[in-house]
Amino acid sequence: MSKLAWLMSAEDEIFFTNFVQDVSNACRYSAMSAELRQATPNQLPFDPVKPGGLKSYPAVWIQDFTMIFSAGFLSPECGLDHLRLILQTQNGEQEWKLEKGATVPPYAIADHINFDGKPVFFPGTYSPSLDQGGEPWGVQPPLNNDFDVIWLTWMLVKRRPHGKALLQEMIGSLSVYDRLRHAFQVPTADEQGIVFTQAEKRSVGFIFCDSIYMTGKLLMPTVLRCRAARHMRDFATLLGKTEEAEFYAKEMTHPLTVIGKTFAHDSGWLRSCTGISSQPDVFGTLYALYTGVLDKEYRTRALQAVLDGLSGGQIEQEGALRHVPLNYSFSVNSAWERTNTKNNTYQNGAFWHMPAGWLAHILLGAQPKLARQFVTRYLTHMKEEDFRKNAGTFAPWEWLFAQNRSDGCPLFGPSVTLPYAVMAGII
Repeated sequence: MSKLAWLMSAEDEIFFTNFVQDVSNACRYSAMSAELRQATPNQLPFDPVKPGGLKSYPAVWIQDFTMIFSAGFLSPECGLDHLRLILQTQNGEQEWKLEKGATVPPYAIADHINFDGKPVFFPGTYSPSLDQGGEPWGVQPPLNNDFDVIWLTWMLVKRRPHGKALLQEMIGSLSVYDRLRHAFQVPTADEQGIVFTQAEKRSVGFIFCDSIYMTGKLLMPTVLRCRAARHMRDFATLLGKTEEAEFYAKEMTHPLTVIGKTFAHDSGWLRSCTGISSQPDVFGTLYALYTGVLDKEYRTRALQAVLDGLSGGQIEQEGALRHVPLNYSFSVNSAWERTNTKNNTYQNGAFWHMPAGWLAHILLGAQPKLARQFVTRYLTHMKEEDFRKNAGTFAPWEWLFAQNRSDGCPLFGPSVTLPYAVMAGII
């Protein structure tokens, strides 16, 4: 019996599957409005996939694309086109110094790529030039992209009959594997494998928090690094690189004994970081539980925090989840300690469907009845505000809060593609 069958009725499974497929197709450039196609003409040799449908974010975002690809409704050829683009635009062996004090480290992966093929390494802009970067978007590029390109490659290796050949394919003067090996080393990590950032060289850790100012040790990219190390171990093993496989195996496992202790919060939630904006982090805690990186003590405490937050109405609206529990907001004016985003909008207190699959997976293992109730609320929202109704609603939205919806990015792919991939057991 599939995980989807445990979580929903057969009728809902059919709806969800068809819905996610239609959302995936709607995210293609060719499905953009004529006005947007005219304003941002596609100069790439393939039909690129952007984060959402309609008017949303006219570029290829590395993490968003990978989350959309994870659902399995985009072809391997589409994934390969995007992987080659991402690796072709990877920074070279020299640091790139920009005008506002920002720098791009050697071999860093872009944050997003415009439809003319030019990489942009920082959020908050579509400029590929020297004027990109600098606070409030960080002075070095976001870290998740260096790990997400490894995840994308891993999915392609799994889905293609000749995965080893893909790793050996040359992109410029380097093989795909060597480019990934360099990308893995870009984010700074301590001797225990905990990713960190410092104010003077600050990087965003995870693009779903890219408008939040965080410093110190970072929860989400640390867990992403564990995932990337596992994938790199698999690649090295496939290529017969025994010593490198052993290195990645150690990088995959030795943070596991310290993640819980490093990011522990008295509430049982894990903190997003250890410096500025170290609030209890719903997304990071759910992902840590989903990926199994916590030892028993912290796993038990974190699960109880999730259950308490859910039953107390502190983390969910209509199957969507808040970054910070309502009862742990930094102040009445902001969920986070430091951000330029208006309270209860976007990443500063709004609710997102992107992590819903992680919660469904966790609840299915702990309290299956709660899991099905949560998924029912998630699907009810999608049905009521389904973009295909042409009724002025555009679910899956990027975010929501009370009656407010994300007008800047309606029809947001990862809000359903990643939950589907998790709930269907694809990833």
